[in-house]
Amino acid sequence: MELQDPVVVYTAASNLEAYDVAEWLGEAKIPSHVVEDLEVIAAWAGGLNTSIHRPQVWVATPDKEKALAEIQRYEDRKKSRRAADLTKIAQNQTVLFATCEKCGKESQFPVVQSGSVQVCSNCSAYMDVDVDPDFIEWDIGQPEPPPPESRFHE
Repeated sequence: MELQDPVVVYTAASNLEAYDVAEWLGEAKIPSHVVEDLEVIAAWAGGLNTSIHRPQVWVATPDKEKALAEIQRYEDRKKSRRAADLTKIAQNQTVLFATCEKCGKESQFPVVQSGSVQVCSNCSAYMDVDVDPDFIEWDIGQPEPPPPESRFHE
């Protein structure tokens, strides 16, 4: 897709956010193009450091005003979802408790760490925080049979 007289309408914090905005614009029938941050100099062990070059979303100049209005809707929706999440957290609880599989003791964690792996405050083992009680362990199947003995003897 070629954009006529392209202009930047959004500078994203990450490549994923840039594609999310482009998809939002696409649903509003506004053609867009994402320029990713793929600079090798930005690469490190944790991924890409997008503080050097920022991913950008481009649209054709005639679509600029319509795109900016849609991006405002996108931002408003993102803020309202975040506010709703914070309200839900505040209504439910501010801390949660998890039981360590190694020592069997309970530790307390901030609710924002739900679904993460943390260190047990009792035995320092790694533990899952707020694991779904309906979670079923991975089905690893049957162990592989040992390899057949060699026909050649040393």
